[in-house]
Amino acid sequence: MQHFTGMYYLSGLKLKAAEVDNSGFINATDALFTARRFVGMVNSFPSGDWTFNTSDINITQNEVVTHDFNGLCVGDVDGSFIPAARQSPELILETSGEQIISATGTTEIPLRSGFDASVGSLSLVLNLPDNQLIPLEIRISEKAPAQGNLVYHFLDGQLRLAWYSVGPWVISQEDVLFRLKVSVPENISSGSVSLILGEESGVTDLAGCPIGSAVIRVPLLKIQDAASGIRVFPNPARTRLNVELAETPSNNSVLEIYDITGRLQTRIAFPWQMQFGLDLSGLAKGMYFLRLLGDKQDYRTSFRVE
Repeated sequence: MQHFTGMYYLSGLKLKAAEVDNSGFINATDALFTARRFVGMVNSFPSGDWTFNTSDINITQNEVVTHDFNGLCVGDVDGSFIPAARQSPELILETSGEQIISATGTTEIPLRSGFDASVGSLSLVLNLPDNQLIPLEIRISEKAPAQGNLVYHFLDGQLRLAWYSVGPWVISQEDVLFRLKVSVPENISSGSVSLILGEESGVTDLAGCPIGSAVIRVPLLKIQDAASGIRVFPNPARTRLNVELAETPSNNSVLEIYDITGRLQTRIAFPWQMQFGLDLSGLAKGMYFLRLLGDKQDYRTSFRVE
């Protein structure tokens, strides 16, 4: 896109590799094709898979000639497909905090930034736990540039995502970059699950230069089955949250609500009921954690206010 708009010019093999749709021109269609192939929506380019420099070689009779042919994968305009040259991952996935996922309903998992930078492109491959999470949707932050382009695809237990823009996305520590909406299959057992980063993931600046050791933070996910004792709905909620318990709480139970940073927002004496509603009008939009603590109960779940 930067070559097409005149912000940056490709040359040589990188120029040839950028022309993926075999049209004779380099434009937004080539960028779209490349993003679609990265996320797995297509598995080939009209221009083929490789491009090479051409050269004339003169060979006389009985002569042995050694010649190097330079090639590049079509679409690999930054020449990054050189595994031996990559000394460390361009993107690091870091576990930060916990999030409880109910076996009923859907949950949004925040993918947060652990770095400060002006970003021009972001490629993300996340491997989801086998048969434990069902991916439904990905939402990009409202802070992302309006001129940016997001392409994603769920393929064989992976989230494959590509984002790029001709204008910078100014990212700060703890910014929510994306929200991954998931559900839990029926009859799944409770326990902890983790997301695993694919090695193709990376972040670059506007010039296409890698931003080394960039970090994306995700919570440790704890699946809570239907027998765990607590259910909240609707989730996400706006002004009111309904709570259902599997058993009557003890009369000295307390209910606590924490924000995503672990800061206590509300602590109330718990009503001696199995069903009740909570007024959320005093909470800002975002993710919260709810805990019910009693003599024989320690129930935890999470919800989002929109």
